[in-house]
Amino acid sequence: MTQSTPKESSLHEVETSAMELEARWAESLAQWAIPEEYLAEVQESPFRLSPEAFAPDLSRRETPSMQFAIEALSELAPGDRSLLDVGCASGGTSLILFPPAERLIAIDQSAEMLEQLIKNAAALGVEASAIQVVNSAWPTDPLPRASVVTCANVLYNVASPLRFIQGLIDAADHAVVIEITARHPHYSANPIWWHFYHYQRPVEPGYEMVAEILKHLGYQPTISKWQRDALDPNDDLALARLAQRCCIPPSRLAELKSYLEQNPLLPTEVVSMAFRKSGG
Repeated sequence: MTQSTPKESSLHEVETSAMELEARWAESLAQWAIPEEYLAEVQESPFRLSPEAFAPDLSRRETPSMQFAIEALSELAPGDRSLLDVGCASGGTSLILFPPAERLIAIDQSAEMLEQLIKNAAALGVEASAIQVVNSAWPTDPLPRASVVTCANVLYNVASPLRFIQGLIDAADHAVVIEITARHPHYSANPIWWHFYHYQRPVEPGYEMVAEILKHLGYQPTISKWQRDALDPNDDLALARLAQRCCIPPSRLAELKSYLEQNPLLPTEVVSMAFRKSGG
């Protein structure tokens, strides 16, 4: 629900507070950089994302993020149900919103992700004519507009969230849905780093800073918390991806699996932050 616009006399204060939060966010996020000595253990970057990891899963429609987006889109008249997905990856979030979504602007910095999104759309029966892909960082110039704007699991890749989030708000005519893990996506693996390398990984930043930035920008989002299932150590592909994220070489995969069987990872806490720009 939209909060009242900050009074003119307090705009500077609001801007300063938000910028201070952004500085804290950037400083905390920088601590997640991995020292070169650990990067030497693996062939690919631990932060590389595979398009296959973001395949559309219709069961995700039941999550709070998607339920809010579906509700917001359904409130609009047919012909007005446009969707903008920022950091869309291969469509794991946006493609499952058809229907009620009718048109999609899909923005991502990875051409590889966008190519996979088109393939995933075809597999789901979403017409190519309903999709516009944009290979770009966010915010773009000019800024596209859509009735509903979604951004799922992107903000931990953004060092300057203030301009990024303001862009999401400015691009939306009706509603904004932001999904983010409560802590950094690699946070649940912190015990693995300590066990294998005695290396202490960070705790911050967290979703609370994003919620505070939204508040300073004049919005009080509906916040819903939910969980993703913990990794199954018997899932070989998931295990290999986890090993890559933790800089554990293939020669130690069996050791990692044994550790996880005795010390299972906790489920990942996810937070949905959503609000309408008008209409309550």
